[in-house]
Order: sequence, then C-alpha cells, then structure tokens
Amino acid sequence: MLVFSLDDDLYKWTSRGDTKKHLPDGIGNILWKLADENKYIYHIEIENYVRINLKHNEDLNRVILQKVEQSVPRGPYCFVIDAGLLGSTENAQYLLSKNRFFIVSVGANRIKNTLDNVLDNPNSKKVDVRLSKGIGTIKCGIKKGTTQASSVAAIAWKPKQDKIVYFYTNISQPLFRIDKYPRIASVYNYTHNYVDVSKMIVNRHRNIHRARIYWRSVFNDILNVLLYNSFILYSLKSKSNGTSPLSYKKYILSIFKSVFNTQTQNQNNFTRSTLIIPLLTKSSAPEKKTCEYKICNTVGNKISNKPTIVCSCHNFYFHPICSIAFHNEHLSIKTISQKDFNNVEHYTDHCGNQ
Repeated sequence: MLVFSLDDDLYKWTSRGDTKKHLPDGIGNILWKLADENKYIYHIEIENYVRINLKHNEDLNRVILQKVEQSVPRGPYCFVIDAGLLGSTENAQYLLSKNRFFIVSVGANRIKNTLDNVLDNPNSKKVDVRLSKGIGTIKCGIKKGTTQASSVAAIAWKPKQDKIVYFYTNISQPLFRIDKYPRIASVYNYTHNYVDVSKMIVNRHRNIHRARIYWRSVFNDILNVLLYNSFILYSLKSKSNGTSPLSYKKYILSIFKSVFNTQTQNQNNFTRSTLIIPLLTKSSAPEKKTCEYKICNTVGNKISNKPTIVCSCHNFYFHPICSIAFHNEHLSIKTISQKDFNNVEHYTDHCGNQ
C-alpha cells in the first residue's frame, strides 16, 4: 500500500499582518501538498485560490480534500492527515464514502463525542478528556462494514500525561500492539511528516527573502517543488544503480553549472551587425590543448601554436581570433591573407599622407 501524507506548507511574501494563515493580506499563504513515502510531491492546492472559488456555505477543508482526492487514481493508497484544518470527522467520512484508506488525526476540539454519536457501536463509551486510567489507555469504537475499506474505527489514545490523541482510520488491525504503542500510532508517527521532511530539505537552500509580488511567491514555490521532485527521481535512480547520490545542494549547483555551460544563444536575438566577444581566461592547466575552432588554420594560426586561453561560456580552448569566429557564426566573417593585409596597410598610409 502506498502511503500519502497530506499537510500544509507556508510560503512567504511581503505584506501586512501578523498571522501566517491570515488571507489574503497576511505575511504568507498556505500551500497544501500531497507527498508519498519517497517524499515525492504529487499534488498542490493553494489555499487562497481555493478560497476565492468556494461556493456558498462550503467548508474550505472539505473543498481542499476533495480536489486532492479526485487527483489521486484509484488503488491501494492510504491518506494520512495531520490534525489541523483537514483533520475533521467530516473529512474522514468523506474518504470512507470514496472507499479510500485513511488515517486522520482529529483535533480534540473537533471530535464531537465521536465514539458515541458517529459510530454504531453500543459498546463504545463517551471519551472523557480526563481519562481516569494511566498512560497507554485506549478507548475505541468500531463500525463494521462489508469490506475493510468500509469499516471504520474511532480511537482515543493517551500517549502521555495530560494528552489524548484521536484517530479515525479504516486500516486493518489499528490496535495491534507494537512495543508499547498501538499500531495506529506507529503507522501515523512514521508516515504523517513526509511533507515536513521535504520542507526541511528545500528550506535549507531556497531563497529566504520574501517576494513583494504575490504571484511571484507562488511561482517560486512551485519552481522549488519541481526542482525538489527532480532531485527525488535522481536520488531513486542513483540508489537503484548502486551509486551514492549528491546532496540536494550539490544537485542544484550541478544543474546551474550544466545550464551555464550550454550554449543557449538564439540567432534571432542578434542583428546582422552584432559581434559577440566572449570572456576569455588564461588556463592554469600545465598541458596545452588543441583549438576547438574547426578551421583554425584559415585565420592565420599555425597548428603547432596551441592556445592557452579558455572561453567562459563553453570552457573550450581557443586562439583569440578563433574565439571570435566561433562565437559569431551568424555573421559573415572574412579572413584576409598577409598580402591583403599589406595592401590595406599601404592604402591607409597613402590616405594619411594626403
């Protein structure tokens, strides 16, 4: 079964306000992400855009979950949702109606006496937030269905003093003990933070400055997601080939290096009279290389006279004249012989004497 973690992310932009989720004039906006166990991000929902398109009397959390659920193909997929905006009994019932597997952590302020009112289980008892028994106490109500996907359990578990967590789930054996934790807690703790892991990797290197324009903030975050997803695919392929993958920082640097070392000039960007003169640097390599210009000897260079300078755009070795000829293929460049050069020099001197 492939596990998906659905959680929110905050991207920052310059605005007024002191609450991160205050829209649209707060200091940020919420991006809902769906990530799998490889940390690959499959789906994005922008909360502000969803809010604008809401119909009358629709809940924001329900609309966000519906848009995400409809984008995931049918199959053995399990949605893991953290307590928060999307952690509600209504969303658990929605996933149940769609025959989806799910683990939903429901906030204590949203539980609404679930064990009594939502589940048809006469053996379940109302959960008191002040559970009288000690740490590890579990209260559970189970509604049986014809299939595993249609059977749902509501669980209240006390992991430590003064804390109770509530779960909705339809996975098999949610109360099966693993060490001192029930299975539902172990699965949830292991899988619910896939989005947080992706944020930890990206946030170390992405621009920390807030963009002044809203759409640019959205664009920057989506661009970061695309780069991050390509890094995940690269890492998976490297591991399958038995090689050690680069870190995310070195991976991004390698992309920039390959882009800057690739000729991307379009001839249509230049007029017929534009002359490109690339930046040349002296090579520190002890050995001399052959000039990369194919017809180097036609511009007056001897083949034995090997170049010692490198162009910054291609990292190729060139003679100075060969470099200009190589980078200006869009121009008609005529080379002259020594005889022609002497005639031009003589003509220039003659004109100057007059």
